[in-house]
Amino acid sequence: MASRKKENVLQGVTDKTSAEQALQEASYEKSQAVLDAQNQLEQHMAHKPGEYTSGYQQQIDGMLDQILNREGFTYDFSTDPMYQSYKNQYVHEGRLAMQNSMAEAAALTGGYGSSYGVAAGSQAYQGYLNQLNDKIPVLYQAALDRYDSEGKQMHDALDDLLGAEKAAHTAYQAEVDNYYKGLSQYSDLADSAYKKDYQEYQDMIDSLTDMRDYYAAQDEQAFKRKQDELAHELAVKKFEESIRQWQAEQAAAAAKQAEAVRQWEAEQAAAEAKWRAQLAQSRAELAYKRGQANKKEKTASAHSSKITKREMVQMITAADDKKKPASSKKAQAQIRTEAMRDAMNRYMMK
Repeated sequence: MASRKKENVLQGVTDKTSAEQALQEASYEKSQAVLDAQNQLEQHMAHKPGEYTSGYQQQIDGMLDQILNREGFTYDFSTDPMYQSYKNQYVHEGRLAMQNSMAEAAALTGGYGSSYGVAAGSQAYQGYLNQLNDKIPVLYQAALDRYDSEGKQMHDALDDLLGAEKAAHTAYQAEVDNYYKGLSQYSDLADSAYKKDYQEYQDMIDSLTDMRDYYAAQDEQAFKRKQDELAHELAVKKFEESIRQWQAEQAAAAAKQAEAVRQWEAEQAAAEAKWRAQLAQSRAELAYKRGQANKKEKTASAHSSKITKREMVQMITAADDKKKPASSKKAQAQIRTEAMRDAMNRYMMK
């Protein structure tokens, strides 16, 4: 993947969605450098040397077969052309020598044949035959030399063929070595270009993944902040609502308390009015009783027997202050009544 394409892809990513889309659409595409390197490799592979075919193996096999299957040396002078040539020569010369010897012997005897002449002729003829027999070892050695020479020529020819085969195979092996050397070089170039190109692609995938994770983290943090803000707003609203409710409850309680105070004050005022009425009645009764008592006890000391108005009020007020902590309205009214009755009883007892 070309670096420019990678930069274009990364520049188009601005958020999590575009990063995920880029990851989904991303696919590895070979760059021109990779395609060129692989094309060079394929062209080189198209020129791979074939299997080695020897141009000399058939001749080598034939020559080797001749050497291995060659018959051992044997010599039969009767079949030797040279021997036949020598034989014809020596027999002819022996016959001539025999005839000459016999002619010479006949000349010595006046032209008549004799046993001496026959013996002389035979001896001359045998001399040539002996010379012919002396040629047999020479002919044998000559035949053996020819046999050895032919063998040497065959081995030399085999060596030449083997040398030519070795040279041909060496040239083929050099061609094969050059091919595999070039194959290694082109393979390394193609592999290096592919690895570099694919690494750029993988780097782009890693970068897209990092960007997606980064934007996802940003989105998550933004969502969390939004949740926190909503939670804070709800908490504030709940707190404000609780304040309003508390204030309403306090206002209701205050109104209820005020109403209770007004009602208590009204009851207190009514009780006090009733008490004052009862007090006035009690005073009237006391005044009447005092008048009756004065009539009956004229001799009693006015100072000792009299309970002044001031003393009675003080007695009632003291009793009222003593009982004042009571919170019940009815109880307070009852206390006032009892205090008044107590004062009256004390007055009567005196």
